[in-house]
Amino acid sequence: MPMLRPLLLPALSLSIGLALAALPALAADNALRDQVAGLFKQRQWAEAQVLLEKATADEPNNAEAWNALGQTFLARGDYEKAIPPLEKATQLDAGKSEYYNLGTGGGSSVHEVIAACRKITGRKIDTVEKPRRLGDPPRLIASSEKIKRELGWKPQFQSLDRIIESAWKWHQKFPNGYED
Repeated sequence: MPMLRPLLLPALSLSIGLALAALPALAADNALRDQVAGLFKQRQWAEAQVLLEKATADEPNNAEAWNALGQTFLARGDYEKAIPPLEKATQLDAGKSEYYNLGTGGGSSVHEVIAACRKITGRKIDTVEKPRRLGDPPRLIASSEKIKRELGWKPQFQSLDRIIESAWKWHQKFPNGYED
């Protein structure tokens, strides 16, 4: 039986939230920023892409424009095309980074996660139960308060089933991960 990969994927709400957060510094031109923000909110990625490609051509050292352009590709699920503009943004923004927890603020046990994966995928998932290792905390919960406060991001999915379902759909669409 094939082993299930960890159910990790870029979340659309994260892409939108991060892209919108990058827009305030996008350009001195507030009209462009507002126009791109409107397109992002309406999920009109191709139109936003055209404006951002022009912005990156006009201002090739504008890391925010490159980041927002990469986010348009991520939001459409075109991860391969997202890499070059995101790498360019990272190079231009070297040394300027933040760390955020992207949890829902609630917690799920390993048993609950495995049960949800079995239910959503319809597959048997073998497990081996062992005692907790020395130093393992009994419970971990990721708070996303910092990213909510600083970027206005909030989780798109709150329930474990919806999170697993979204991840499973992505893995079905891209069985070899980003290689597809």
